[in-house]
Amino acid sequence: MKSKNALLFLCLVLVHFVGTAQSFEGKTVMKTEVLDAPAEMQKMKSMLETTMTTWVKGNKSRMEANTPFIGQIVTITDYDKNESVTCMDLMGQKKAIVNSTDQSTGATAMPANVDYKETGKTKLILGRTCHEGVGTYKNSEGKSMTLSIWYCKEIPYRNNQYPSLSGMPMEYTMLSQGMTMKVTAIEIEQVAVADAMFVVPTGYERTTPEEMKKAMGGRK
Repeated sequence: MKSKNALLFLCLVLVHFVGTAQSFEGKTVMKTEVLDAPAEMQKMKSMLETTMTTWVKGNKSRMEANTPFIGQIVTITDYDKNESVTCMDLMGQKKAIVNSTDQSTGATAMPANVDYKETGKTKLILGRTCHEGVGTYKNSEGKSMTLSIWYCKEIPYRNNQYPSLSGMPMEYTMLSQGMTMKVTAIEIEQVAVADAMFVVPTGYERTTPEEMKKAMGGRK
C-alpha cells in the first residue's frame, strides 16, 4: 500500500509544475531527489529518484519520465484546450488521467494558488540567473508551512495553479506523506519541437485523479 501511494506521489510531483513558456521553444531536463523519507520508505528512495524531460512550444508542453513499476509517464498540456492529460501503463492497464489546466491535481503533494513573493535572493542554475520566490500556506493540520521556488525570469512561464510565478521553475521542494523531494533543472536547450510531440497517445482509458488515487489504494 505504501509503495503504491509513494509511486502515486511521485507521479503527482512530476506533473505538478508542468506548464508552458510562450517565448521559449525547446526542452528542459529535471532530476528528482528524495531529501528525507520515513524509515519504512527508505528502501524506496532510489525508486523515487528519476529524471523528467519537458518539451515546450507556445501554449503546449510534453513531459516524459521513466519510473520503476509504472514505467514511462507522459503528460501533455494544452492551454488552448484547457486540458492536461497524464498517460501511464500500469501492468498493461493504460490510463490517461485528465485535468483542466486551471484545476488542482487533487493531490496533496503541493498546495495550489500559493502567492509567491520574491525574497531578492538570486543564484545561477545552468548559467541562468534565478530568483527565489517564497510562499506560505496552511497544511491539513493548520500548521503554517513555507515553500521556496527558484525560477528564471528569462523564460516566461505559464501555470494556472501558480499565476504569481513570473518565470520557469528551475528548483523547488515538495512535501507529502512524510517525504521531502527536491526537483532541480540539470539541462535546458532551445531547439525546434515538432507539433506531433503534443498529440495524446491513443489506446489509453481516460480517468480522473480521484479515480486513479482510489484505484491505487489512496484515501478519499
